[in-house]
Amino acid sequence: LMGNASEFRRAVAMVSEHYGEAGFDFDVTVSVFEATIRILGGLLSAHLLAESPNRRLYPHRPNGAVADGPVVKALDGNDDEFYDGSLLPLARDLAERMMPAFDTPTGMPYGSVNLRRGVSANETTVASLAGAGSLSLEFMLMSELSDDPSYGCAARKALVALYEHRAENGLVGKHIDIESGDWVEATAGIGSTADSFYEYMAKTHLVFGDNELWSMFSELVSSIDAHTKFGPWYVDVDLGSGLCSRPVFDSLQGFWPGLMALVGGDVADAATTLNAFLAVFDEHGAVPEEFDWLRWQLPSAGSGGRSYPLRPELIESVVFLYQATRDESWLVAGAHMFESIQ
Repeated sequence: LMGNASEFRRAVAMVSEHYGEAGFDFDVTVSVFEATIRILGGLLSAHLLAESPNRRLYPHRPNGAVADGPVVKALDGNDDEFYDGSLLPLARDLAERMMPAFDTPTGMPYGSVNLRRGVSANETTVASLAGAGSLSLEFMLMSELSDDPSYGCAARKALVALYEHRAENGLVGKHIDIESGDWVEATAGIGSTADSFYEYMAKTHLVFGDNELWSMFSELVSSIDAHTKFGPWYVDVDLGSGLCSRPVFDSLQGFWPGLMALVGGDVADAATTLNAFLAVFDEHGAVPEEFDWLRWQLPSAGSGGRSYPLRPELIESVVFLYQATRDESWLVAGAHMFESIQ
């Protein structure tokens, strides 16, 4: 974003030198979800950026040029600090160390894994919808870059397994037992502990052209709209009865209108929902973790629901709505959010 090629190269060198040949051989237990979206995703993204001749973060030789041939300089003029591809084996090492988490009867992964010892005998069998179903982008990309399909197959299998355990009304719960396949939290919604499951299903289709996942996503959206949508708002409902159990806007729902715009959904409807969410932001100068839109009030003090940990979901939706409509009022809304944080 800033065009600071030298700082990017310095960071790549630091990571490569620190982990070296040992990779992630640490006796430490990590969240499979967090390690995937942050560490694995970061390594793979940085690798692709480093290799891209168009980004010019490193100098490169044009296709077909010999080793001592002409060099295209990096953005900052550097012409001798070439990328050695070192981030990709690090990413693969990390992915390999997380693969034991997928060894379950359902294919849904355990939530945590020790990078040296695998899954602990005491590890819980309960996983969140988002945690178990938000791994496909990174693991499928790992397969593409390594020519090893095992990573992508494992993550995709988990995503499909969650979908296949949906209720008769087409909804999926928020926490599931990965061994039995029983829903532990039989609550459906698009917010906390569920959000990125839907996001990953759609974006995996967009990135990899997975039409089967697109069909699954479309069915899920229809069920979400039929059972959890109340005007511009979304609620949590009981998985079995479909009855409302929690009429609360939580900040992690902020991604939804942007996702609908991204996938070519009803943009006018997405805009209505986003404007409702922004009304909460406008009133409080931030997005509280929870907001009771039915009573139009914040949760009680000390509950944690009044905090604002600078989540990006809402402003990301503003960006996607602007890209879908080119309506400059969304730019104004984004600027207002930025100024409010300042």
